[in-house]
Amino acid sequence: MSWIFDEYIKEAHSITDAVPFTNDPAKMRDFRELSKDAFLQSYSYLTEAEYNATADRVKVSPPKKWLLTASKDGINVDFEAILECDTKPDFWACYEIADTAGCTLWSIDELDEE
Repeated sequence: MSWIFDEYIKEAHSITDAVPFTNDPAKMRDFRELSKDAFLQSYSYLTEAEYNATADRVKVSPPKKWLLTASKDGINVDFEAILECDTKPDFWACYEIADTAGCTLWSIDELDEE
């Protein structure tokens, strides 16, 4: 009988530890575009509990819009993108997006909803 209780505790623990990935712009874009199964296949390192935690968070509050502005020289704007995330996009996600555009300098600002 003990093993049933142990499995129940493991399952309950994994559900409560699920961290939504709402601060990752790339995952959130795919989250909106792909079916649940396709998303979980694409991001095999994420659990269904993390997917569900994100879905629950998105239902509660719509994503915020963030303007990522990037520059190669710090003077001119060489790249801009609007990111949709629940919270401020994390440093490495912004860095990777700017780096893909060939930029080393970037800033992120929340856009006002109007």
